[in-house]
Amino acid sequence: MDPLMIAAMIASLAKGIMQIGSAGAQEGALREQSRNDELQYLQQSNSRLFQLQSLLSTQTATESARGVGLGSPSFEAIQSQSVRISGKQQRNLDTEEAARQHILQTQRSNVKSTLFAQLFGDVGTTAIQTALLTNPGAAGAGTKGAGATSSLLGGLT
Repeated sequence: MDPLMIAAMIASLAKGIMQIGSAGAQEGALREQSRNDELQYLQQSNSRLFQLQSLLSTQTATESARGVGLGSPSFEAIQSQSVRISGKQQRNLDTEEAARQHILQTQRSNVKSTLFAQLFGDVGTTAIQTALLTNPGAAGAGTKGAGATSSLLGGLT
């Protein structure tokens, strides 16, 4: 086997290994971002629940000081409204988190797709280069246009 062909194959292999390593690093960064986003979501949810608890306690104390009974319709209406608002805020947080996770999943899929496209493209390029090196007549025929390339590719399939 020609040393030039071996060198081309080794270079292609090394490039593929570098691309795999790069894709792995990108996926790792996306996983880390996903964990950070989830942590932020949990912190926001806990903060919202703490605020709701504080608000309900304040409302209870205020209404008790005014002499309103804790079972009265007006008191229950005030607290029900507070709980509904808090529920809407939580649904908004849930929607934002789902969207962030969907975007990150799409980015992870794109990293894999790009890696596969690069690797398969490199395999095709290496195959063509190998064929050109093993068939010197095809290299000279390259000046004749696309017909020479298609005949060369036809020999590879």
